[in-house]
Amino acid sequence: MATAYAAGPSLSAAVADGGPLPAPTVRALGAGLAEALAAVHELGLVHRDVKPSNVLLTLDGPLLIDFGIARATDGTASLTSTGVSIGSPGYMSPEQILGKGVTGAADVFSLGAVLAYAATGQPPFPGDSSAALLCKVVHEEPELGLLNGELRSLTAECLAKDPATRPAPAELARRLAPEGAARLVAGGWLPGTLVEQVSRGAVQLLNLEATGAGPGAGGHPGRSGSAALLWGCRKRARVRGWGCSDRRRSCRRRFRPRRPGRPRPSRPPYPTTPPYPNPGTATTRRTPPRPPAAAPPGSPSPSRRPPPRRAPGGCGG
Repeated sequence: MATAYAAGPSLSAAVADGGPLPAPTVRALGAGLAEALAAVHELGLVHRDVKPSNVLLTLDGPLLIDFGIARATDGTASLTSTGVSIGSPGYMSPEQILGKGVTGAADVFSLGAVLAYAATGQPPFPGDSSAALLCKVVHEEPELGLLNGELRSLTAECLAKDPATRPAPAELARRLAPEGAARLVAGGWLPGTLVEQVSRGAVQLLNLEATGAGPGAGGHPGRSGSAALLWGCRKRARVRGWGCSDRRRSCRRRFRPRRPGRPRPSRPPYPTTPPYPNPGTATTRRTPPRPPAAAPPGSPSPSRRPPPRRAPGGCGG
């Protein structure tokens, strides 16, 4: 499944950086996710993994992503093996943990846990281990903290242990936004810090696309997007001698200037004209071998020189 790129942080990252979200933002978030779950359930599917990291906050509203473990409600095949539960501890429904039949009510339970996390900054079932989280979800009541008013009552209804008592996604969306989630989003639903963060991410994406537009933008004529950005980054690194600010593995800081340290020992300059010095010894002058002296005219050549004379009375006399 391929989806379009969404310029916005996840709910978990937004809460970790800026803390709990204001009540109007939580209301718009719940209405948008409820409408998304209603559309998913109409197709006969169950998401089974609704959690803060699978919710993106964009200027156009919240987006529900990651349908990797979704399954059909009337399917005979199951992705869950015996003794194994699929989902995220702390956001799974009790029936999902116990291995019972999973319906759309399981997604409603996860939605209630997401709303509690967005409003308080803490999950409704805190714990240090997966076993503790699963035990609290099945046997204990959620911790809603400072959440009050209608949001608290709706969240508590979503986190009910009995699936039959939880509201349907369409009903939940209608109670949170009687005029529709689009009306809440159109009026500006994100706080100022998140709007600035989302806008900055969108500008970076536009700059990335502009970098690969052509050679005039510093990219490569045969590349586009991130490939052109990395190519231009490496090219600047080779020319200037320093690495780029990109931390990706494909664009490491390979080209670094020499770090200042102890100076290298000075060496005498080598002469640019012969004769060259002999490495490892004192400077000496290499003299070429002298050619043999020319023989006087009339003398025999070295190859036809007569045999030497023998003294009289010798062995050959």
